Amino acid sequence: TRHLRHCVDPDGTLADSKLAFERRSLHFSRTYDGVFVLDGHFDAEGGELLHAAISALDGPPALDDTREPWQRRADALVELARRQLQGGELPSANGVRPHLTLTVSEPTLQLVAGAPGAELAWAGLLPAESARRIACDAALTRITLDPTGRPLSVGRTTRTVPSAIRRALAVRDRGCVFPGCDRPQE
Repeated sequence: TRHLRHCVDPDGTLADSKLAFERRSLHFSRTYDGVFVLDGHFDAEGGELLHAAISALDGPPALDDTREPWQRRADALVELARRQLQGGELPSANGVRPHLTLTVSEPTLQLVAGAPGAELAWAGLLPAESARRIACDAALTRITLDPTGRPLSVGRTTRTVPSAIRRALAVRDRGCVFPGCDRPQE
C-alpha cells in the first residue's frame, strides 16, 4: 500500500518522510546507579544505517554465546562506538580526541586489598577489575597528587602497549586475553 500511495501521492509520501526526519531524537541519560539509558527515534534512512552497522558487528551467535539478542545488539553498538573512538577520525574537542577518562590509583590496578574503586568521568564508580581491563590497552597520563588531592605534576601521555608490541600480541593471542573478554583483535 505504501508503494501505491507513493504512486498516487508522491508529495504526501515526501511530506511524511520529512516529518519522520524532523521527529528524530536520541535521549541519553544516566541513572543514579551508573547505568546509562538510551532511547531514540529515527527516520527510515537513519534507522536503516544504524541497523546495518549494528547487524554487521552483531552477526550470528557462536555456539557458546549465551547472550540474548538484545544483549548482542547492545554490545555491537558499544563496539561500534569503541571502533570509532579508536579510529581517530572523530572531531576533537578543545584540541583533544574524544576518549574515556578513567581515574584510578596504582594500588587499585594492582588489586591491593582496601584500595578505592576507579572512576569514569560520566559513569562514576568502576570496579578494579573493569579498570584493569580498560587500562590493558590505553593511553596513560600519570598525574601525581598531594595528600589533599591537588595535582603536583602531570607526566607525558604514553601508550600502555606500544604499537610494535601490540602487533606482536595480536599475532600471538588472536584476541583479548583478559579473563572473560572475547573481543577480537583488529
